Amino acid sequence: MQTADGKCRDGHFSALSTDHLALLFELIDRHAFGGETLKMLAITGHRLEFRLARRMTHCGGKTTTTIRPGKSQKSFEIAISPKLIFDSFVHQSTVVVTGVKCETPLDALTRIMEHEMLHLLEMALWNNSSCSRQRFKSLAHNWFGHLESNHRLLTPREKAVQQFSIRVGNQVSFRFENTTLIGRVNRITQRATVLVPDPFGQRYTDGTRYRKYYVPLGQLQRIA
Repeated sequence: MQTADGKCRDGHFSALSTDHLALLFELIDRHAFGGETLKMLAITGHRLEFRLARRMTHCGGKTTTTIRPGKSQKSFEIAISPKLIFDSFVHQSTVVVTGVKCETPLDALTRIMEHEMLHLLEMALWNNSSCSRQRFKSLAHNWFGHLESNHRLLTPREKAVQQFSIRVGNQVSFRFENTTLIGRVNRITQRATVLVPDPFGQRYTDGTRYRKYYVPLGQLQRIA
């Protein structure tokens, strides 16, 4: 696999493209299945596309399928979160993906792609796929040696706890237009969604009106 400068140094890279994902898929298919996955897609007319899901923050990869009305062919998409993979190695030297210790981003990406490839095969052969079911777990263990059906990449929520000791539900303060506001963390993605009580804000299920703010984690001060 190559990076933007054409090199992948010891499994570490700083850029990722859909061409890289397609190449990795082909290499795994060739090594594990003798290239039969891509042959099957070509024979059946199923389509496969890859996408870099830069806003996907809670899973390293996701496979979806659609069937066009009146058509037997399926369209598959494998989406990969480059940010989640890269961020996981900023503060950790290793991560665990599918129960396998990964020492480089390429290791982690490979385990994720193996996992998503099995989802695709199940969807193509049985029209459904679930990594919580025994069939998937058996396939993952027998073909790739996976020990778990999930990853332990550093999600934004975990990063918020590790670096800022901030969790969903915490009361926090932050500066906005030269004013200090106090609210509650409602969600954490790449930024924190903070709900601040405001009589002119949107009414929520608890009966209180809030105004919503999107705040970088580094700008929050935890109160409770």
